Amino acid sequence: MSFDGVDDAVNNGSASSLDNLTSLTYSAWIYIKGAGGFNMGTIYNKGNTSIYKAILLSWATKSLRGWVDYNTTDASSISTTSTLSLNTWYHVAMTWSTTDNQVDLFINGKETTYNSQTSGVGSANADATLNSWIGNIIVASMTFDGLIDEVRVYNRILTATEIQSLFNSGAAKFNISPTKYLTSGLVGYWTMDGSKVNWATGAVTDSSGNGNTGYVTNMATSTAAAAGKIGQALSFDGVDDYVDRGTGPTSANTFSFWVYPQTTTGYFVNITDTTVYIWANAGTVTATGFSGTPTIYVNGQVSSIISAGQWQYITVTTTVAENASNLDIGRTQDANYFNGKIDEVRVYNRALSPDEIQKLYNSGR
Repeated sequence: MSFDGVDDAVNNGSASSLDNLTSLTYSAWIYIKGAGGFNMGTIYNKGNTSIYKAILLSWATKSLRGWVDYNTTDASSISTTSTLSLNTWYHVAMTWSTTDNQVDLFINGKETTYNSQTSGVGSANADATLNSWIGNIIVASMTFDGLIDEVRVYNRILTATEIQSLFNSGAAKFNISPTKYLTSGLVGYWTMDGSKVNWATGAVTDSSGNGNTGYVTNMATSTAAAAGKIGQALSFDGVDDYVDRGTGPTSANTFSFWVYPQTTTGYFVNITDTTVYIWANAGTVTATGFSGTPTIYVNGQVSSIISAGQWQYITVTTTVAENASNLDIGRTQDANYFNGKIDEVRVYNRALSPDEIQKLYNSGR
């Protein structure tokens, strides 16, 4: 839902199930377009301007804030300055309970660092019969400027794992690459998102944290940046476009990626020299030259059949690790080039289980 930052609000009324909660979790997806009213755009509040349990923006510092009204000292937490930016989807969450009287904040599945965090002193003020609001603390006050979606209220503190799962389950819908999802053994991850491709230097960031930076070759932002399966993808012309990593992970047992091929024959990923690579011939995915026994999955299931003109998720696992000494994306054998789009390329130093592969596929559906 879109909020104009002036006087828009959703008044949810006063449901007894929301009254005087002693433990809670709020979560929502937000897309910020402006500062909102008083630089304090409200995401969700139970109360009014003097009694509140609220999660909101503290836009003067571009931070997330959680606030619970107490009769002596309010419980309040503000995330580190410049945590948030305009025109970007974020998953935000707030937890609080009378057990420790502390507000904790989460952005994109992870607890934030804090600019300030004050525990409540005394008793939380009663909010029975007071309305709950989305997009405003109360009409024409701390208004939200942007989009709010998937607002949830729980009468308990969700665990960090549960909050991470909420983020993961919505990341694809909101075009956010799930960089914190299934990271065990992740040794290379190229999301292809706009913020991860530096067209000035050609660098394509490795979001696994292992420094395996790739470099776009013969590609330009005017033609190669494309709508992806999750966020941005890179579009390859089938003539000379590719991403060159060079020496990649020395031990690799799983390769996975989204592809949108223009034809049923395509050249996806080169791994070692010109002898180990993943490609498709007339609609059949092939893992050529692997030392061990490769297993091929398409869309989370054991299969090797793909079609042109649609997104498909390809995963190859192997029983014997490969040394990715000549890692290219969009080119194989230093000579054959892919025509289409590639997104969300992952490399693991272990063979993912069928269940993990299905979950990765589901996270991008």
